Amino acid sequence: MRKIEKEVIGAFVKGDAKSMGNTQSVFNPKTRSLDLLLHGNRIATMSNRDGVKKLWVSCGGYEKDVNGRKVLAPSRTTQSRLNALFRLWPKYIAARVYTKGGIQYLDSWPVGSSHTTINLMALRKSAVLVFESFDAPLVEDGKLEALELNSGRWAVRPEGQLGTCGWHPYPWNVVYVAAHSEQEAISKAKTQSYRNL
Repeated sequence: MRKIEKEVIGAFVKGDAKSMGNTQSVFNPKTRSLDLLLHGNRIATMSNRDGVKKLWVSCGGYEKDVNGRKVLAPSRTTQSRLNALFRLWPKYIAARVYTKGGIQYLDSWPVGSSHTTINLMALRKSAVLVFESFDAPLVEDGKLEALELNSGRWAVRPEGQLGTCGWHPYPWNVVYVAAHSEQEAISKAKTQSYRNL
């Protein structure tokens, strides 16, 4: 991995702005998101609103002149930057960008679904969502309950709620812990929930 990728894309992943050479991580005041730019063209966007973190990628719309016409062309630099982004992302993203037959593709293996191949160049200047995570804490000030799943494993969530995540009475995610009692499970879940943010 190149130094420019480690530093600029590393800053992008952390949510910081940084510029080096032809690559920039910049805050976009219009969308209130962080953009990763290559030669001024957006190749990735990261947003983190209401506890939901999302990452979109694009080929950046690189165009070259062919017989006086602008034609969308694959860029090895875009490919390198996006693959570095997937490697540096803090949570595993099963994806890669490659070029075949003059067309740039994104291969991804989303959790819970089958393999997908996307023609990035067909998107032109649009983007594809490659990562979405619900990063809200389990608790704010509400009461919690723990449900024993099997011996020693507990699911902790706001009192009266069902499922693994929700928005009421505040955004939350269920937390799974190993414990000997309901109180121990709730205590561990509070600690684990805040540590993961």
